[in-house]
Amino acid sequence: MKNRMVAPQVWEAKKEESSEVQSHDKTKPNGGHEPATEGEPAIKSNSDSDRNKHKLPVMSEGQSKVVELLSASGLDLISVTVAHSSETTENGGGSSATNDSSGTSQRAEIFPIWPSLSADIVNDIHRTMNNLNIPFHENKAVYDSDILQDLRDEVNEAFNYAFDKYFRHGYPSDEVRPLTCQGHNVFGTKGFMLSLIDSLDTFAILGNTTGFLWASEECIAKCNFDIDQNVSVFETTIRVLGGLLSAHFLSSKLMLNETEAGKLHSVQIGLLKLAVDIGDRLLPAFDSKTGIPYGTINLRHGVPAGETTVTSLAGGGTCLLEFSRLSELTGDARYGLKAAKATHELWARKSGIHLPGNHIDIMSGAWTHVEAGIGTNSDSFYEYLAKFSMATGSAEWNHRFVNAYEAIMKHSRKGQFYFDVNMSNGAQMNNLYSSLANFWPGLQVLVGDGDAAESTQQVVHTIWRHFGGFPETFNTQNGLPNNYSNNFDDELA
Repeated sequence: MKNRMVAPQVWEAKKEESSEVQSHDKTKPNGGHEPATEGEPAIKSNSDSDRNKHKLPVMSEGQSKVVELLSASGLDLISVTVAHSSETTENGGGSSATNDSSGTSQRAEIFPIWPSLSADIVNDIHRTMNNLNIPFHENKAVYDSDILQDLRDEVNEAFNYAFDKYFRHGYPSDEVRPLTCQGHNVFGTKGFMLSLIDSLDTFAILGNTTGFLWASEECIAKCNFDIDQNVSVFETTIRVLGGLLSAHFLSSKLMLNETEAGKLHSVQIGLLKLAVDIGDRLLPAFDSKTGIPYGTINLRHGVPAGETTVTSLAGGGTCLLEFSRLSELTGDARYGLKAAKATHELWARKSGIHLPGNHIDIMSGAWTHVEAGIGTNSDSFYEYLAKFSMATGSAEWNHRFVNAYEAIMKHSRKGQFYFDVNMSNGAQMNNLYSSLANFWPGLQVLVGDGDAAESTQQVVHTIWRHFGGFPETFNTQNGLPNNYSNNFDDELA
């Protein structure tokens, strides 16, 4: 397989060191070669033939303590049992299981390795995707090996190009602005290399171990969260905490040579320390009367004075995966408890037809906006319900997701689109389809509702092709974008 996976052009900071080494030296970021020129890849991954398949375990001390503390809390929100390998029993040679005091057999891991897809599911995915009439491949099966290779190459090239431009023009700011090519920090004057953190799991997924280790070591050495800066709790949770934890998780699955394997343990420790640091700084956001988090937190001083007590459904209910994972890794149940309670409180306030609103007062617990749907301000709440129930194997959380899913399909779905409806009676409130609802077909495939996913994906793809991009909101009554812009006014302001 053609290997185009590259790492950032780190020679900029090490010109003197790299110029002294002309021979091939695998300890150097660019293998001891001369720096690449503009447009050339800087650091190429070692070939598969060079690698030993080291598979180091993810650090997860104190796992069994987590669920004990969760159970002792009395909330009974996460009904899973974590057991050490010595306490597990074989169940047919597959994953291990353990029995609680009541004799109920439960999953032995909070975050198990995903099982392989069954042949029936794979065939159904093939059928669904083949019917989407994808124009670029003449309706051939998207799982054809040649097409898959082309797509892999395209993804590698796109990532390499984007990361190289960020590293050249934006780093160490959070991001690079596409027109002015200037660095920009997302939440204010002080940033924490957000795009670098974003890239960690991508390096790992692409198999670029050189880039992954370099980027991880950069984050560990230079990321500083002790800053007087207000940040979005939602964005910081999914991008920073989630990025660090994803990198930590994927690091144990990399194909490493001996030199790289020697660095892995310190990288895992460093990533986890950063995750704990940012997790601790986010925790005060959950100190509301309901336990639903504030929307903004100051990384040094906590909840800002005068911060609004109104938060969105997505903002309050998109933290289960990251915080429960942090509890599993550290043995500190506070993180998982806070996240579980927040989602529990949101779900407890659903209407009689099982629909939550999209904004809530976190002190009074009253809904301030009664629109229910899967678009803006709501989307990831449903995503996390599904993924958390799948990750934990919890019947309770699965029951919540099923009820929520059925309510959306019954009340919000109108033909191939989904609209905001009144949470109390299901009455349609507008004719606008939100671009943020485009995640839904992917979630439906994940949970097995392929026919419904195909139906919506067809119309989404048609709109995307027609406008050359999907508008923020699409008015289904007149067939026009409701809020469509392709300029960069915000960047140039």
